[in-house]
Amino acid sequence: MDVKVPGYTFLSDMAATPRWFIIGAPAVSADGIGASLGKTMPEVLQGDPGGVSTLIFASRDKNEKKEVTVPIDGVSVEEFANAFELDESRRVILDVVVADSWDVGACWKGDPSQRPRRRLVRYDVDL
Repeated sequence: MDVKVPGYTFLSDMAATPRWFIIGAPAVSADGIGASLGKTMPEVLQGDPGGVSTLIFASRDKNEKKEVTVPIDGVSVEEFANAFELDESRRVILDVVVADSWDVGACWKGDPSQRPRRRLVRYDVDL
């Protein structure tokens, strides 16, 4: 399965429902020249406070090949806790751990108070 994700980004987690694969892409800016010269991901990506994070839904039906991109409210998807569909409707419910900003080095900071705030958020997406 091929999923089209625009630009150079970082994908930290994915979820699946009976009809959808779901990935979250944070709002990041990239140093394309650095990436082409072989710099590592932490050296070429940084959080983009003015950018838009997205949830990308890719159909699991190989014949349908449908992708839907949904912008989310200025947070970065860290991990999916739960994902399910409501009956036969087009609604997908996602429980997502989000951070206020994307900071690749945050997990290595010794002081937890220096890390972006994380919280559990529920998204109800009508596809």
